[in-house]
Amino acid sequence: MDNINIIKQIMESEYKAHKIVDEAKEKMQQSENNIEKEIQRIKNEIFSSARQKADAIKAEKMEQAKTQVEEIKLRTGEEVASLRKKLEENRSKWVEELVERILKT
Repeated sequence: MDNINIIKQIMESEYKAHKIVDEAKEKMQQSENNIEKEIQRIKNEIFSSARQKADAIKAEKMEQAKTQVEEIKLRTGEEVASLRKKLEENRSKWVEELVERILKT
């Protein structure tokens, strides 16, 4: 009878050991899944943050570019107006000079 009890205890111990190993494997798999999900969440957070920063920088640069374009348009308009004014002021003089040069040749 003693041998039977020893065999039963060995079988129970082996069953418990297998159960513990199986539980450990399951917990390990759950931990791996949780870690993968956390890694993906962190990646998404990082990419989202980077995308927001890139969008903000892009918007800022676009605004700066628009401002520069407006400044260039303003300066160009002023230069064109100045040239038109010079043209109106000197038109007669330049026409006379051209006629005079043409007639001299």
